[in-house]
Amino acid sequence: MMTGWIKRKFSQEDDMLVLTRRAGERILIETPQGQLIVVKVDELRRDGSVKLCFDADRSIAIVREEIYRGGTKSHDDLDDLDDERIARNIYD
Repeated sequence: MMTGWIKRKFSQEDDMLVLTRRAGERILIETPQGQLIVVKVDELRRDGSVKLCFDADRSIAIVREEIYRGGTKSHDDLDDLDDERIARNIYD
């Protein structure tokens, strides 16, 4: 279990954990259930975008914010899902 050994640095503005990574480096996230999510910075592009790779159990929903919030829809069922049901239905 990873909890407790990481010294957390939070942004004063957003009360959010702030980390700096370079291409090829990874961030590990442990869920309360003990599942591990690995986020790898794959590529930093000239246009300012970042290509991220995610390695997680398929039961964990990983969705772009605009899809989660109801903007661009790439999955027909997302229109009718509330926040709690997205994780259960995103892979159906």
